[in-house]
Amino acid sequence: MSSSLLRFAPAVRNDQTKLLPNLAERWEVSPDGLVYTFFLRRGVQFHDGSPFTSRDVVVNFERIINPPEGVNSPPAVFFDTVDHLEAPDPSTVRFVLTEPYPSLVSFVAIPWCGFYPAHLIESGADLREPQNIIGTGPFRFKSYTPSVSYELERNPNYYDRNLPYLDGIVAYPMVDWNAASQSFLAGQLHLYRSLTAPPLDLLESQPDVRVVGVPTLLVWTLYTNAANVEAFKNQRVRLAISLALDREGLIASLTEGRSRLSGWMHPDGAWALPEERVRSVPGFGSDKAADIARAKQLLAEAGYPNGFDVELLAFNLDVSTPSSIADQLGQIGIRVQTQILQLGEYVSRLQDRAYQLVLGFDAPWLDEPKATFASWMTNDPDTSFTGLW
Repeated sequence: MSSSLLRFAPAVRNDQTKLLPNLAERWEVSPDGLVYTFFLRRGVQFHDGSPFTSRDVVVNFERIINPPEGVNSPPAVFFDTVDHLEAPDPSTVRFVLTEPYPSLVSFVAIPWCGFYPAHLIESGADLREPQNIIGTGPFRFKSYTPSVSYELERNPNYYDRNLPYLDGIVAYPMVDWNAASQSFLAGQLHLYRSLTAPPLDLLESQPDVRVVGVPTLLVWTLYTNAANVEAFKNQRVRLAISLALDREGLIASLTEGRSRLSGWMHPDGAWALPEERVRSVPGFGSDKAADIARAKQLLAEAGYPNGFDVELLAFNLDVSTPSSIADQLGQIGIRVQTQILQLGEYVSRLQDRAYQLVLGFDAPWLDEPKATFASWMTNDPDTSFTGLW
């Protein structure tokens, strides 16, 4: 529903090295690498009819970099080298940096960095309310029925008059993959995307169904909240949890072997660790019996010989993964009670750090260390998901 200054070119295997114009038609970088100037596309309108200008860019990025009290802004860390923004005219905006940072042009292309009208932000409107979902993208918000569906309609004023091709999109959040697959095969759904892989032979056997595998930067994460749970402040407990997780088993059962074991960075990217180095990390090896024995020993040394109880928070887009993790942690005596929430409530709990153990995923858009590690390797308590720094 919203567009960013630049966009990533369609590519295979996560090649994000080529950027294309979007709301900015072109950009320049000063010789010293400290000033990035974006020249905006003229004639762009927001869904409410107001014009898109450099003022909107400045107001939105200032909100990202310095969010108001009570607002969590995960992308803020991407722009921590930005000293200030300038808008010399309605079609030009400058990012002035404290030090050279070549990844800036990639970060402004992330879809998270879309725009609301400046007047909406300055009015203090709650941007989470459906009526305030106002962007510049090819589709605009139409309706939302909690736990049932949300609907988008074609934006008649989109800057590319040839797009979009569709008149609208209706999305149905469905937890049960079997129900989703049956709806898809019955023609009630036209596109089916899952965080875990359903039995693909059910779909691949259909002559009018095309199964497309798209490489992704998505990495499942399990966060321990050391700010709320005393046990998680103990490094031995955290190591025991890592040892208990059967990553190869999760890959086999949840993605039918279509995922790959890796470190935090993408296994095909420039920052990847060699596979043998990854497998040397505790918990990433193949001898799970030895890992479980060592995990139990660590828990006993930490003062938890009989384990302990903990709540695992997860969201309703996937129910198989939290169940599998609960079973694996149960093998070392950590008794997990899983709470599955609607995505909106899950995000609110995440932002408020109101959890003990939480299952989520990193989808950083970029194979870039800051994008990948920013949510947990930070001394900012408003950004850190782990409570550790």
